[in-house]
Amino acid sequence: MIYRRLVEEGLIPPRGYSLEVVGTAGSARRLVAWEAVDALLGEGPVLYVDLSGRYTHMLRLKGRVPEGLYLYTTPSPGDIVSLMEGGGYSLVVLDSLPRLFFDMEAPYRGRWGATALVLYTGLALAARDGRFIALNYLSRRPFGDSLFTHYFTHRVRVSAGGDGLRVEKLYPGSGEIVLGDVKGGWEEGDAPRPV
Repeated sequence: MIYRRLVEEGLIPPRGYSLEVVGTAGSARRLVAWEAVDALLGEGPVLYVDLSGRYTHMLRLKGRVPEGLYLYTTPSPGDIVSLMEGGGYSLVVLDSLPRLFFDMEAPYRGRWGATALVLYTGLALAARDGRFIALNYLSRRPFGDSLFTHYFTHRVRVSAGGDGLRVEKLYPGSGEIVLGDVKGGWEEGDAPRPV
């Protein structure tokens, strides 16, 4: 399991983190979050802010929503912050950072501030020993890299290819794991296929 390996290999701590997971389309960046949800549901409720609609789609394919999983699909930063602060969640996932920015109804500058507020709330959760994962898109650089980098205690880049799934630690420090037991190349939004 990818999430457990990230913790075991020291790429992220077991608690107290605000993690940015970046990758290109088809990189399996969502797989890290999906497996974190599966791993942490036993510890308490999980909030999945599914602005991309990918996780909701996968759950429909599976035909069930796990008990303790709360889905939120509206790009309303105020509501998201309220949910994050008041829920007592074992994990909060934001899927995805660009969707939050582009889909909210606010003036351009207001979107930057509202997105930063959500990320700050994720960082505050980490300071209280919580867990926050934000999924981000990578082209040459992650979306909002120059503004949002400081809101994450940990950052990883995910890529999928012929040798399996590669997770590279970007901050703090460096490190890498390659998981040969997971095959990349699935279409973004499809459920991952184990080999």
